[in-house]
Amino acid sequence: MRPLASLLSVAIAIAACVTAAPIQERQNAYSAYMFAYFTGEGYSNGETISFAVSNGNDALHWTEVNRGNPYLTSTLGTKGVRDPSIIRAHDGSKFWLLATDLKMYGSGDWNAAVRTGSRSIVIWESTDLKNWGTPRLVQVSPATAGNTWAPEAIWDPSQNKYVVFWASSLYAASDTAHTGSSYHRILRATTTDFKTFSAPEVYIDKGWAVIDTTFAYDSSTATYYRFSKDERANSSSAPNGKFVFQEKGSSISGSFSLIKEGVGKGSVSRGEGPTVFKSNTESNKWYMFIDEFGDKGRGYVPFETTNIASGAWTLSTGYSLPSRPRHGSVIPISAASFPKFALLNRPESVYIRVPEHRLEQAGPRHDEGFLKLAYSITASLALAGAVKEKRATYSAYVFAYFTGEGYSNGETISFAVSNGNSPLNWTEVHGGTPYLTSTVGTRGVRDPSIIRSQDGSKFWLLATDLKIYGNGNWNAAVRTGSRSIVIWESTNLKDWGSPRLVEVSPPTAGNTWAPEAIWDPQQSAYIVFWASSLYAANDTSHTGTSYHRILRSTTTDFKSFTPAQVYIDYGWSVIDTTMVRDTTTGTYYRFNKDERSPSSNTPDSKFIAQEKSSSVTGTWSGVVAGIGKGVLTRGEGPTVFKSNTEANKWHMFIDEYGGRGYVPFETTNIATGTWAVSTNYALPSRPRHGSVIPITEAERQVLLGL
Repeated sequence: MRPLASLLSVAIAIAACVTAAPIQERQNAYSAYMFAYFTGEGYSNGETISFAVSNGNDALHWTEVNRGNPYLTSTLGTKGVRDPSIIRAHDGSKFWLLATDLKMYGSGDWNAAVRTGSRSIVIWESTDLKNWGTPRLVQVSPATAGNTWAPEAIWDPSQNKYVVFWASSLYAASDTAHTGSSYHRILRATTTDFKTFSAPEVYIDKGWAVIDTTFAYDSSTATYYRFSKDERANSSSAPNGKFVFQEKGSSISGSFSLIKEGVGKGSVSRGEGPTVFKSNTESNKWYMFIDEFGDKGRGYVPFETTNIASGAWTLSTGYSLPSRPRHGSVIPISAASFPKFALLNRPESVYIRVPEHRLEQAGPRHDEGFLKLAYSITASLALAGAVKEKRATYSAYVFAYFTGEGYSNGETISFAVSNGNSPLNWTEVHGGTPYLTSTVGTRGVRDPSIIRSQDGSKFWLLATDLKIYGNGNWNAAVRTGSRSIVIWESTNLKDWGSPRLVEVSPPTAGNTWAPEAIWDPQQSAYIVFWASSLYAANDTSHTGTSYHRILRSTTTDFKSFTPAQVYIDYGWSVIDTTMVRDTTTGTYYRFNKDERSPSSNTPDSKFIAQEKSSSVTGTWSGVVAGIGKGVLTRGEGPTVFKSNTEANKWHMFIDEYGGRGYVPFETTNIATGTWAVSTNYALPSRPRHGSVIPITEAERQVLLGL
């Protein structure tokens, strides 16, 4: 016998989720906010309850929990729930969640909903915000009520009870079929345990319809502020109909006086379902989210004030709310809640890389020759989750691009693959002909951008919905162009589903150009960004002056998106933004085209500028401007990607539009912004604005077979 030594290098990738014991919420030091909401009757699962948690004490940036999926579903009553409101027990020991018992998906019968709807509310109870008991269906409205909408509750110290209030349309006692005329009033009842309630009584009756009442208490002045929706049709006699109004009082059951009507008017087309909450960090600051309901509405839009007594609310800027949030509520939470929400938000997989180790094994053998050993390694960790294989090493690149409006088939998507790990030499696939053609919108697509999903399971391709061939009308393209982007989805880069046309830009936008996306780990969502020329809200024909800004939205599935918000606004035109992250330093680099006309005051216009930041939504600082100047006549549509083989090397392709199309540049120090033109390259024929991503050899072979 002689010993056999075998050597093995191992790298293990484990998909895991950390678990933690429940922690009871009893702290007074709030350090974040919780948001409960529904997403709308337009979706089969939209009348359920979803949760999000703020990014720390930032009330304008949110992370959806449970991977954006509904967390609470009703099995009672109509089996639909809307308008969730969470209240913390007066002693801090528990929480109750109240919701409307209503399901509109599949019926759309609002007349029946207000005449023969539910007289009950749905109630959940929890001690830790994670574990909720079985829902209870509790009848609170009288027999004369046709519905029971948007229940909320507030602690009333004068009664040592909770006052629960909601909207109901009331009918005459003799009108048992509820066929007569009516209008919404606010009813109320009291409870101490949310199981038994006092008999309901009318709380607000203006003589016209009022719904969606909510309260905020300012402890510094001992003032109650009451917010409700004026449900009248908007008209000359009711100019603030379909908007929120604000009142104040010294007690919940006392008299209230009007402060402000038409809150949000001019910023939202109409509004309901207000939720109002105080800042955790700024003593005089308050937030109000207003639900801009309707087919063209954005869902919740945030407002803020530093003087709640004045009723002067200003539209917030730079916000990123969850996807499609509708009427709900926000409450402050403590740091103790974060572990619970981390659990609810666990991803499909998280890769934990175990460093490579040298393993030796010695043992007897009885024959001659070589022995091949197969090792099975088990990692025992205090983690929950399934083991998932890490993606294979990248050994090539795929290039998606369009070829220009000068050709009848130029506003379509073409693919090429690199010759191995050489990003400067390419092979056109599909015989050099377009592979994806749009059948939606303008039926022209440009500026394709491919992103691989965070878990590696699929790809999305985003493109501009624009066709210039045959018309050449760039003025119309920026004033009355598409507000949508075209999206394809694939699991293998070969088979792409039908294109989806998704409207992401607001009505004030004249166009939606060069959409791209990047994963934001802070939000556990994809940030989608694009260029739009924006016009005044009253300039509905978009005939005024404008300039391009970069807008952004978030998504988890590339099907539903948060309302668009301005991301980059320098006071002059910027287009064609792209981003990369240097994982070695954690730095994000952003590249934009300066779209201003060339002049002595704008020496770097029509070229690329580079910026840097520590986060996607953080503050950015300039690195360098005028990239490509001296080599190109002008440049746009940059695509930037890291070398598969050289640790510090990056490549950037810049589209010399009106010229050669893409020209490659490279750097070994991306932080300095020093880019040199590449040499000895052979790009595909006529490539224009597109994107490059790394791929595996298996993916390369699939593409070569197209």
